[in-house]
Amino acid sequence: MVGRDVGGMGQSEFEKLCSSAGLIQNVSRKDKAGWDYLVEFPIPRPPGQPVDMAPPALQCLIQVKATDRHCRKWAITLRNMERLAKSPMPAFICLLEFNGEEHARHAYLVHIGEVIIGRVLKRLRQLEKSPRDATKKPTLSITCDGTHRLPRPSGVCLKEAIESRVPEGIDRYCEWKRRLLNTLGYEKGHPAMKVQFSSQDPIQDLLDLSLGYRKSLKVNSVSMHDTRFGVECILPEPHGPGELSMSSATSEGAIIFRERRSSPGIEFAAKVHTPSVNRVVPKERVTFRIQTRFFDVLVRPFGGTGKFSLLTGVEAIGGALAKMRSLLVLLRMIQLCGSKGMWMDVAIDGQDFLPGGRIFVPSKIGDPTDDLEVVEQALVVARAYGIDDKVSVSINDVRRMSGRI
Repeated sequence: MVGRDVGGMGQSEFEKLCSSAGLIQNVSRKDKAGWDYLVEFPIPRPPGQPVDMAPPALQCLIQVKATDRHCRKWAITLRNMERLAKSPMPAFICLLEFNGEEHARHAYLVHIGEVIIGRVLKRLRQLEKSPRDATKKPTLSITCDGTHRLPRPSGVCLKEAIESRVPEGIDRYCEWKRRLLNTLGYEKGHPAMKVQFSSQDPIQDLLDLSLGYRKSLKVNSVSMHDTRFGVECILPEPHGPGELSMSSATSEGAIIFRERRSSPGIEFAAKVHTPSVNRVVPKERVTFRIQTRFFDVLVRPFGGTGKFSLLTGVEAIGGALAKMRSLLVLLRMIQLCGSKGMWMDVAIDGQDFLPGGRIFVPSKIGDPTDDLEVVEQALVVARAYGIDDKVSVSINDVRRMSGRI
């Protein structure tokens, strides 16, 4: 229809809708921020609650579109969509459909929610990696359909439609949106650090570092890579030569040894180290460290190898008599099993962590029989006095006091 200012009609109609529902509409004088109106709701007054404790009023950003045709698809500049998507406040696009009449026949409200925010962020990431014509402004296509149409083009329906998208209040909504902006697109990727260093076996060096056998690792350069929506970008500020340190996730658990699969077990409290580099090393080199007070065990469940090592100076490490007895029983078991190996299980919170299997320990361990006999005699005495779990001794202590015991 010639001469109709549909855009101006849309703004006037939208302001009437807001006013009729008691909503304050603050118009943007320059349409460079992606929104036309900042709409403010009345301050809520929950019954029985002190006024000073009332929750904050709902606010939202709305861009208004108007049409005289049945056109429910339009292109919005990516710059404006980025502002709407990244604002912590709720954001909407309101389409008023006049169809040649004086007042809007239909009203639609499109929420800038998870789906549209994801589209915006993905397009921004793709444009970061792809060259484009600087003379053309990138846009995003927005479509509305019957699911977005208000029951009536009225202020009450507009107000209820906005409130339905913010059911738990503005504070919870802003928390949800900030969290969404930080996590969308990372479902199959995540920030990663890439390091360059000289090594004959870099995988082993990283495993030793993450398992706590090395304090640091000298590196030539470090760069950060961020993969979002499957598109990788190198983050700024790469670092030059330096040192890399890391730690593994640890869980409290237990390690159990048996002569045979069906034999009674000897159990030790343990920390199970699960290095993050296990996710990126070849499967056969995945390694776990089971650390106890007296010894360490390295396990490669898919490589078929295990390494048992007593701590240096284990004879001087103190512990309760019962724990000392368990250690000596284990040492004797190692001697008896010899080349047959022992059965070993690892559990966390009572659940199997690693599949049970054999571990072979070099039998370069002195005969513990004499020490074990003295500890067992000491246990008899300590239990008679009810102090068996209160006395801490070492193997060296046992040897020094063997005659008195």
